[in-house]
Amino acid sequence: MPYTGTDLISAVQDDLKDASFSSTRILRYLNYGQNTVANTFRFKFWQTSFTQILTIGVTTVAQQSNHENTISGVLVDPANTATRFKLNRDTYLDNDTFYEQFPDPTTEKSGMPVFWTEYGDMVVFNCPIDKAYSYTQKYRKLPTVIAAGTTPDVPEAFRELLELYAVSRAEKYRGNHDIAATYKQDFEDGLEAMNIRYAMNIEDGPVFMPSNRTYIEL
Repeated sequence: MPYTGTDLISAVQDDLKDASFSSTRILRYLNYGQNTVANTFRFKFWQTSFTQILTIGVTTVAQQSNHENTISGVLVDPANTATRFKLNRDTYLDNDTFYEQFPDPTTEKSGMPVFWTEYGDMVVFNCPIDKAYSYTQKYRKLPTVIAAGTTPDVPEAFRELLELYAVSRAEKYRGNHDIAATYKQDFEDGLEAMNIRYAMNIEDGPVFMPSNRTYIEL
């Protein structure tokens, strides 16, 4: 079954029994729904990574345009892949501590970094790098905006979640608050079902994703 913004719009209009209901409004609701999923559970389909070769002498690396939170990173020595600098909690310094110790990292002696921080949309190293290190960053991405021809990040097996959310918002817009509440409850139940399906599996059973949700307001 095709799975794009256009397909979802048609499905929502069908549920609303109104082919003339604004496709622009439905797309907006679909994106709100996808953002709600992203804000509620940290599913693995929000995770991605990138790799690039850094230029000798740089102290910063720009985040990707869809970057939300850094998970981890690593610099690998091109001459000896066993020599690495890992970006993790042990090597991270908060901004205040970092810039107290390294007011201007560009003036520090070149080498492999020892500490890192994030400032704005940049990863910052404590010194200029001395080699063309391979840099890989794993991160949690922002949801891809759903447009007419794009495929949502939410897996197709749970496309109904996006439809339920959009119908609920549309019914609320039309003043049908009881109907909207029913669709809202179905959406919330579907979220819990997705958490069960996409939980990480270990030998003793699934480990459910922690929820960031305290409530969902439509």
